[in-house]
Amino acid sequence: MNTESFINILFPSRCINCEKQTEGRSVICAECFGNIDLNKTLFCGQCRARLPEGKKVCHKSAPYLLGAAANYENGAVKNMIHGLKFRFLKKSGEALGKLLVHYVDSVAKLQEFDIDKKDGAVVIPIPLSKKRERVRGFNQSEIIARVFADRYEFDLALDCLVRTRDTVPQSETGNISERLRNVRECFSVINEKPLIDKKMVVLIDDVTTSGATILAAAEELKRVGVKHILALVVAKA
Repeated sequence: MNTESFINILFPSRCINCEKQTEGRSVICAECFGNIDLNKTLFCGQCRARLPEGKKVCHKSAPYLLGAAANYENGAVKNMIHGLKFRFLKKSGEALGKLLVHYVDSVAKLQEFDIDKKDGAVVIPIPLSKKRERVRGFNQSEIIARVFADRYEFDLALDCLVRTRDTVPQSETGNISERLRNVRECFSVINEKPLIDKKMVVLIDDVTTSGATILAAAEELKRVGVKHILALVVAKA
């Protein structure tokens, strides 16, 4: 018996959603994971409306196209996100990454984007401030992004986009105007090399509510010449 098997016997993992015992060190059981209702479409980055089948754009002025795997109010999704961000369960991030992959795999066609073109995209997780990442010990979006990038064999750029100042967590702000002010000009591209000759940037985050954080990151990427941005999140609130 190896060490991992011995640990699993002594300290069996429990599903973060239903508390039943899980296989290995998984944070969610197969039943709860399989019962998560995934979205079937992409969304407009400006009005957040679902894009009808075959439609490539809603608002042409939107700086990005949004993909959201599920709704934040889904109990299992919310429990995994809370487990990652507040209980520091990295395994929860890996499960969220797999959920995002299942969502993208289930979308038959990602509008004008060729998701299977291996050299056509670079994946960038929404960065945390150095202070917040130091406190948490990791960037939750990076864990999710690694799973996604590995699945599609995309380059993962961690030294390209940075957060230039520490902001108040968006969950602690009020209306959308406050959220927009909170993250305005808080991102900066410090290394454009990963972006050269790439048809698409895939921004990865765990949750979007107002869209202010993704908008701020997308505007900075647009400033340096990125043409197509696909913003992917696990959950849309």
